[in-house]
Amino acid sequence: TEFVFDDHLTLITGKNGIGKTNVLEALYVLYSGGSFRVADSELTQYGADWWKVSGVVDDVWREVRYQVHKKPNKQLIVGDGTAKRFMFRDKLPMVLFEPSDVLFVHGSPARRRKYIDTVASNLYANYKPTLARYERALLQRNNLLKKQRHNPQLSELLFVWDVALSNYGTEIVRMRQE
Repeated sequence: TEFVFDDHLTLITGKNGIGKTNVLEALYVLYSGGSFRVADSELTQYGADWWKVSGVVDDVWREVRYQVHKKPNKQLIVGDGTAKRFMFRDKLPMVLFEPSDVLFVHGSPARRRKYIDTVASNLYANYKPTLARYERALLQRNNLLKKQRHNPQLSELLFVWDVALSNYGTEIVRMRQE
């Protein structure tokens, strides 16, 4: 399906289930390289092994392709038609506001952290890997604490994980504050 959007305002209206959110999701994929709802593989139509979203953004042709059995799975084609792996630096700025985002204010702190994590991962290429390392170190430390009850000699290893948590946590807090 092709759409032409107005430079100033475009309203997408219609009954439930006709694809309004799919249009917004396609725009989000074109700008950011991925869906705001599901994994890349889940965007693939049943029985198909590929999908693509293409359009003109700021007078430049842009296409995001995903192929199940090709490496890299996701490619970006810009302007001249040369395909390349979709990288963090290829993301374009975009803001998405959903009705459930209202819960951000009244919801749990975990929801606010998740939102900040999403924003930070869009701003900093190393945010997501740092957060993953922090979560892995926390898991390792917690497992060690459980084992330490039966083996007090493991307390020396606890210091190593405390240092790792401190380093990763400091970096995460810095990026969240920025």
